[in-house]
Amino acid sequence: MPERAAFFIDAGFLKAEGAKRLGISPARCRIDAVAAVAFLRSLSSDEWGLEFLRAYWYDGRFPPDDPRSPSQQRYLDAIGLTPGLTIRLGTVKQVTPAWLHALRAALARTGIDLDGLGVRMGPVDVQKGVDALLILDLVRLAQKRAFALAALVAGDRDFLEAVRTVQDEGCRVVLMHPVGAGIDPELRRTVDAVQPLDEAELRRFMSATRP
Repeated sequence: MPERAAFFIDAGFLKAEGAKRLGISPARCRIDAVAAVAFLRSLSSDEWGLEFLRAYWYDGRFPPDDPRSPSQQRYLDAIGLTPGLTIRLGTVKQVTPAWLHALRAALARTGIDLDGLGVRMGPVDVQKGVDALLILDLVRLAQKRAFALAALVAGDRDFLEAVRTVQDEGCRVVLMHPVGAGIDPELRRTVDAVQPLDEAELRRFMSATRP
C-alpha cells in the first residue's frame, strides 16, 4: 500500500468550529485553500512521514436563486483551482425545524410576539448530500489502496461506520478538529488517533473577512 496520507474535510464543520475557536463569526470566516494545503502537506511529511496524496473538500452549494450564491460560487471556484485539493459539492437547502413552530406557539400563548420584538427566527441552512459524498470517497479510496492514512476533519457520528470500514481495509484514521470542537464520543474512541488543531495552526489558513 502506498505510504500516503489523504485528507477528507467537512468544510462546514471546519469553518464553524474553527471560527468558534478563533472567536470570529462563521459568516465572516474565510479559509485560504492554498495555505491549508501547504499546512496539510507539511503535516503529512514532517509529522507523519507520509507522502501527501491530496485533500478532498466537501461543502454545500447554495441554489442559484439564493442571493449568497454569486459570492459563494466565486469562493468555490477559487478553491477548486487549488493544486492538491479536490472539491466535492452537495447542496444547501433552507428548512424550518419543527422546534421553531413549537417555540413560536409557546411564546404566543404567553403573549410574546417575536416579530413585534424585532426578533427574526426563520429557516435554517441544512447541507444535503455532503456527508454521503465524503463517506463514499473515504471508503472507495481505502478499498483501492490509495492511501495508508486518512485524516478526517469532521465530528459527526454519521462517519462512524465508514471509519470502521476503512480500518478493516488496513488503513489508519486520524481525526482532526479545532480544539474544543464538538466531537461524537464514539467516533473519537474509534479512530486510531486524534489530532487537535490549536489557534496557531488554525490561523495559518483561517481568518476573518472585513465587515
